[in-house]
Amino acid sequence: MDLSEKENLDKDVVVIGALLHDISYAIEFESKEDWENHGRNSAKISEDFLNELNLTENQKEEILLGIASHVDGNPGMDRGELSINALTISDSDNLDRFDIYRTFESLSYHKFYDKTVKEQINYLKERLESREKLLGVEEEFATVTAKAMWRKRIEKQMQTYEDLLTQLEGGYYFLQDN
Repeated sequence: MDLSEKENLDKDVVVIGALLHDISYAIEFESKEDWENHGRNSAKISEDFLNELNLTENQKEEILLGIASHVDGNPGMDRGELSINALTISDSDNLDRFDIYRTFESLSYHKFYDKTVKEQINYLKERLESREKLLGVEEEFATVTAKAMWRKRIEKQMQTYEDLLTQLEGGYYFLQDN
């Protein structure tokens, strides 16, 4: 059962919004401002497509507001309040960034495997410290289910880092001349 089902949300709004929220990535960003506005730009790009779908006006508005606001909470449009459905689009984006695949993708991106063992140990300690802080943003999620999913994903990521750290420290310190 997914987030929208557990929270009895409009699955069409949440799923379509989640699929379209980063569509402006198809256009190269030329500045930090372009990235900061990619949610609002994604909403503009998505609007014509949404009008072709068999959705109510309210569903379209929720999707557009959710997409537009997913980066910084500001939809930049005067279309009404952010509903729980719209907020869940942002929650889904944040949850996606912290699944187990992204944990390993992040290790690769930060060239973890090219680091010395000592550098790997330091990197993992830094990641663990930052994950402790991320547990504190749980309250920013819109639903009880999203909060629980966030906590579970951060804890799983922390456990992965802790397991790697334990294994590396065990081998590293064994090989050192003390």
